[in-house]
Amino acid sequence: LVAPGPVVAPKRAGQGVPFLRNGTVVLLGEDVASTTKPHEEKKDKQEDTTSPPSPEVASGSPPSILVSIVEVIGNQLQHAKYQELVALVALVFGIVMVLDGESVFKWLVIGAVTIVACIMAKNEAVVIWELNEDSHVGDMVGIEVGALFAWASYVGIDGVMLLVGALFGGLVAECAHEFLVAHVLTFLANRWAHLVFFTAVIAFAIYLFHRKGHLTGLAILSPAVGGALVSSATCYFVTDLATHKLMGWFAQHNLHPEGGNWIN
Repeated sequence: LVAPGPVVAPKRAGQGVPFLRNGTVVLLGEDVASTTKPHEEKKDKQEDTTSPPSPEVASGSPPSILVSIVEVIGNQLQHAKYQELVALVALVFGIVMVLDGESVFKWLVIGAVTIVACIMAKNEAVVIWELNEDSHVGDMVGIEVGALFAWASYVGIDGVMLLVGALFGGLVAECAHEFLVAHVLTFLANRWAHLVFFTAVIAFAIYLFHRKGHLTGLAILSPAVGGALVSSATCYFVTDLATHKLMGWFAQHNLHPEGGNWIN
């Protein structure tokens, strides 16, 4: 620590027995600090200029593509110009989910693969060709790649379902691992135990999807989600009609309908 204080110069290494105990704090006076040799001062400056990486930079990780896609879809639903069209799509989609959940799940998987491929291809084209974000060339590249992946997913839907099973197994394994490590099986924090646990859960999920075991849960989940979509879309249309004063017979003195987005 270089600061005004008592002039105490500790001996250098090799100049006899040191007279300072380990852990002793020494305040060096300005005149002692100024006696540093030029080559040592230059060395110190070079070492000081090499600063360790910022913790934020070192610990930062690239954003997940799935999280980015969910954010994009949510932003589009939130700021869509034609909210009535969004609600209509939700209504139709919900009705189909109630009637035929398996087909909806299959087309939902194909649509998800198409969207991911489209977004990734467009981003790569924008970066490689140095295009603007609103360039139609990048949009066309995304559409072409998305169409190719949609066709490939439709033809090989059984293989795609196995990949969906692997993703589902990974999600279940992650949630279960966090709970077990925090409350029950602390030894799963070991990396090898972590790996074995994830491998077993994902392999079991792939086996279930291969044996069509997911259809049992889908038969329960699909009507529930479809019913929620139908009810939300119906309520949106009722509110929209009341907002435009097309339901005067339903108006109450203490009720003032306000419009909004379907996603809300």
